[in-house]
Amino acid sequence: MANPPISKRQHLSRTSRSHSPRSRKDATAASHSGPKLTVVSSSRRTLGSIDNGIDNDNDNNSNKNQFVSNDDRVFKNDSSTTRTSSYKDIDGIDSVLCIISDTKQKYTRDETVQVLKDLRRRGRSNNRWDVFKELSELGGIPRLLKFLTTGNARMFDTEYIYLVSSIISSCTFIGNNIRNHNNEVVGEIVAREFVERDGISTMLRANHNVYRGGSKLSTMKALDSIWASLGNVISRKNVLDEIEKDQTLRIFDNAIATLRLLNTTTTDATWVPRILIKIFSVLAFLSSCSPDTSLVAADCKRNNVFRTCFDAIMKDSIIYGDFNSQVWSVVSRFFINCYNRLFFAAATNGHDDLVEVIVPFYVEYVKIAPNEAFKEGAFGFLYSAGEVIGKSLMAEVPYLMTTLGRIIDSTSNDNIEHDTKLEAKKLLKYWL
Repeated sequence: MANPPISKRQHLSRTSRSHSPRSRKDATAASHSGPKLTVVSSSRRTLGSIDNGIDNDNDNNSNKNQFVSNDDRVFKNDSSTTRTSSYKDIDGIDSVLCIISDTKQKYTRDETVQVLKDLRRRGRSNNRWDVFKELSELGGIPRLLKFLTTGNARMFDTEYIYLVSSIISSCTFIGNNIRNHNNEVVGEIVAREFVERDGISTMLRANHNVYRGGSKLSTMKALDSIWASLGNVISRKNVLDEIEKDQTLRIFDNAIATLRLLNTTTTDATWVPRILIKIFSVLAFLSSCSPDTSLVAADCKRNNVFRTCFDAIMKDSIIYGDFNSQVWSVVSRFFINCYNRLFFAAATNGHDDLVEVIVPFYVEYVKIAPNEAFKEGAFGFLYSAGEVIGKSLMAEVPYLMTTLGRIIDSTSNDNIEHDTKLEAKKLLKYWL
């Protein structure tokens, strides 16, 4: 039977800067048994918006192009709260690094926290790349990492971890409106230094040390910054390609473990959605570029990864009663990456996950936000999944047919776009 026509916008192949999707030929050639999987293209915003980095904007009322509040200003000669001139206080950065490198305990914890806050504030200014360039030239990243790992107490101090990881995430954040080559070079140099100086292990240790569950604000902020820094580093494909496989698997395992803790121990409505975006972005990067598909697919199956992800997003929506489009979008991209990497092929024993977890996720996505789901490739995924598990089984998926029927009913769905209704009609006609 001929494939149903899928709209050009939904199946349009789009190449992101860092992560190119595998071709249909590559994907099907990799499967030696079971149905062929159709590569699904994910939406108007594929990994592109994530590839540009995760902006760790932890101040709810601050603009990422402005300095943060006066409370973070500590240098006596810095009386401006919205300085726009070029930053030239190189001695200031050097002073920060000297203070955090102090081994004679000449400075109090409060003084150390203050200079880290000042560096973080300067790194969020309009001239942030001047700051990061000097920071890199002065060996700032290795010194920041060494600061955290010197003495056991610092690796359990949520404020230290929050500030250091926030600085690193800002250094490696590309930004949607920044396309300056020199800035890109600085960001990549910082990311490479971070990896070479065992920054990944340091952040994973910090993640394990500070978060054992709960909703304490200082812990939530540290957790958010940790995953922002990891996400921004591995969003650079040239850097990710050089990370050893065992480290990528450790990141993956820690991400899932953190999701489980968030699922079971917190009902925070402010920070959890932000943290979910960061963690799922990391999972999306790793699933799109993993060098050993079979190993990661088996790990996903063994550790019940997809059910954990599904539970996390459903809890986020049910408890907080609000549809967070960014969370659902990035989860969708993670699932589509896994699908295109044959994680759900018969050879990896992934069909049950496809039927019991992934397809229900997309049905729920279509039901909650049909227009958004269409733009994120949900309809294309459901069609392709139907080819794998069979039309008869697909037609038995709970709420699928009724959801499509409601979308088609123009009298009760005036807010649903024409293309969304057209796609729903094609799918329903194909399965009936």
